[in-house]
Amino acid sequence: MNVDISEKFLEYAEMISELSSTELKAQNIRRIIEDTKSELFAIDDGSCGLDLSAHAFKQISERLEKLAIENTVIYEDVFNRQTKSECILLPSNLKSFVITLVANAHRKGEFSKEPSKNNSAGVEYRYSIEIKKWSSDKDLYLICIVENNNIKTGYFNWV
Repeated sequence: MNVDISEKFLEYAEMISELSSTELKAQNIRRIIEDTKSELFAIDDGSCGLDLSAHAFKQISERLEKLAIENTVIYEDVFNRQTKSECILLPSNLKSFVITLVANAHRKGEFSKEPSKNNSAGVEYRYSIEIKKWSSDKDLYLICIVENNNIKTGYFNWV
């Protein structure tokens, strides 16, 4: 029996070590993210969607839930993942999903600059991102409005 306890204890110690190492890696990644975010703020004109407002998050998540119920392809991507932690509607996954789509559209120059609706002297950037995998009879677009590096509005539109 002492061998079983010793093995379990060793397994426990190895998991503690792995957890410590993983937490250190996560802290380093958070620091790099913050450094990169600061660099982008310094050189960008406000067109990068570095964060997602609560309003945009609510709009996108609620609409995505409805789309998933209406469309089996979307449902499979949003809910029916082998690893439940990969479901798009989990808050961190949704934020990452939207910011990645906006970043790819930014790289391709697929956005337009428009006068801000909130600030007469400001500008906002409108991204129309086609979600080809989820389009069938009609094309599905994710529309995001970015102002001051913040995705302030987001919604899906069938075209």
